[in-house]
Amino acid sequence: MASTPTLRYGELMMTVRFPARLRALGQIPRSWKFTLLGVGVLVVLLLTTVAGLRLAHPGVLPGVEIAGHDVSGLDEDELDRAVSRLGVERGEDEFTISLEADDTRSFVASRADLGYELDEAGTSKRAWRRGRQLNVLAALVDHLRAFGTGTIVVAMAESIATEELEATVAEAADALDADPVEGRITVDATEVASTPPVAGAVVDREGLLEKVDESALADGPQAIAAPNESIEPAIDQAAVEAAAEDARRAVSGAVRLHRDDAALELSGAEIGALLRVEPAEEGDELELVADPEALEVDDETIAALETDPVDAAITVTDGEVEIEPSADGFRFDHALAAEQALTVALADVGREAELQGLREEPERSTVDAEELEITERVSSFTTHHACCQGRVQNIQRMADLIDGVVLEPGETFSINDHVGRRTRDKGFTDGGVIIRGEFEQAVGGGVSQFATTFFGAAYEAGYEILDHQPHSYYISRYPAGREATLNYPTIDVVIRNDSPYGLLLNTRYSATAITVDFYGKDWVDVEHWTSNRYNVRQAPVEHEENSSLAPGQERVVQSGRQGFDINYTRSLSYRDGASDDQTWTHRYLPEPRIIERNSSTPEPEADNDPEVEGETPEDGGDEDDENGDTE
Repeated sequence: MASTPTLRYGELMMTVRFPARLRALGQIPRSWKFTLLGVGVLVVLLLTTVAGLRLAHPGVLPGVEIAGHDVSGLDEDELDRAVSRLGVERGEDEFTISLEADDTRSFVASRADLGYELDEAGTSKRAWRRGRQLNVLAALVDHLRAFGTGTIVVAMAESIATEELEATVAEAADALDADPVEGRITVDATEVASTPPVAGAVVDREGLLEKVDESALADGPQAIAAPNESIEPAIDQAAVEAAAEDARRAVSGAVRLHRDDAALELSGAEIGALLRVEPAEEGDELELVADPEALEVDDETIAALETDPVDAAITVTDGEVEIEPSADGFRFDHALAAEQALTVALADVGREAELQGLREEPERSTVDAEELEITERVSSFTTHHACCQGRVQNIQRMADLIDGVVLEPGETFSINDHVGRRTRDKGFTDGGVIIRGEFEQAVGGGVSQFATTFFGAAYEAGYEILDHQPHSYYISRYPAGREATLNYPTIDVVIRNDSPYGLLLNTRYSATAITVDFYGKDWVDVEHWTSNRYNVRQAPVEHEENSSLAPGQERVVQSGRQGFDINYTRSLSYRDGASDDQTWTHRYLPEPRIIERNSSTPEPEADNDPEVEGETPEDGGDEDDENGDTE
């Protein structure tokens, strides 16, 4: 672009030749001639003046401003650079968008983020052409204004991209949208603090877009209030303060929850550790709840608070059946205790109460015991023994362990399962047993007498016999066939209560006898008989060397007994008319006659008169046969 302004020839000739054209159209009145001449002279003067003014201002006219920045006197290159700088500055202007109701939250974007675009060449041209217009009068006015104090404001050729504007406004709205913040209560030991609720907001996106669009090309940074709808919290400040007051009351002192002589005591700080504040399920309030996981109670305290359930006891006193009532047990429950502690802590008066917990029902309640209908003795069986032997202690210990057992209808009972292995730790001692056909001593020996007594009571009462085994050798104090031996765990006595009523096992003993009573309710008639002995077998004689005897001396250590077979039968007649005959057969082995001797030849005495040893046999038949029960 030339630095010296000139008038185009065509522009000047158009002005000069105008009167000639008028003459060509016809006769011009005389009065017009002077007028046209004056006009022509004036135009020439204007053109000359404008040309001179342009020569006087080769750059941008004085007083020219673009977006508030003075660009006076700049040549074209300088103007281009100035416009470029202004475009960058304009693009960096910040738009701070805040909520109408809460200016503490805002979103900041630049004009460039809004899609700002500047036509730098077009803007430079607008500024450069001021005073250089084809319209001479407009150009003259700009020059005259430049000589004075006026300011020529040149608008920038700028625009906003719609797509970017809408995207930025949407981003701002998303950032300013906020859910309401509910009020909060915190408890630290006995210190309670509350945080007020804060309203949320939803931005009016259309309204915000309109406001940003209107301000997008305004000069300088912009602050825009985003229209929005306020969302109130579900719980107001009054509800928060009410809950805080409750919390302060809860932690204001200790709480004591007692049961009998034991108690759980919680300090105010321990109550505070339990507290949790939650919105109520219904309504617009906060409620205090207790966290059971935060309740720490030592095992010793729990053990002192708890009690085991007590089953109803069915006992016999002077032959009469009595029922001792059952009692529920009590179990400590962290959830119940925590909830109760909070309830007591919030109460208007008193901070003590009886501890609540879980009720544990007994296995047999009083009602259960009554429904068994155990009302009478249905059988009794007694066997006798010598006093004061080790085996008597074992018999009586077995009786103690089984006394009081109650079988419900359909339930089975095994002596071995109930008592287990007979050991000294359980109170058993040495007693007679038979091992490999010989009588010896072992822990638990003699308990077969209890097994026989127990079997006899079950047999005569009519209950189902699931398992039993008589001794291998016949023992005279027991009824032939109708007796039983034991060996843990291979030989057992097992019965089943096949009656419709309960069955109580009751035991009694004296120094010389053991009795087993079955108590239930009369439900079957029992008749029983035993056959004569048959297939009788004589006792074999066995000799054993014993060097402790004198040479030629003999001693009977087991007298021996005949073996035989025998049948025993019981006939059952039930109340519904049914009947059942049951027969068992057992073979007793002949008990060997065992003679110890020293078969070496005796040396002759000086007077040749040998001493004759008398035979003193022992009645081995009075020993007990445990069939190898060597527990």
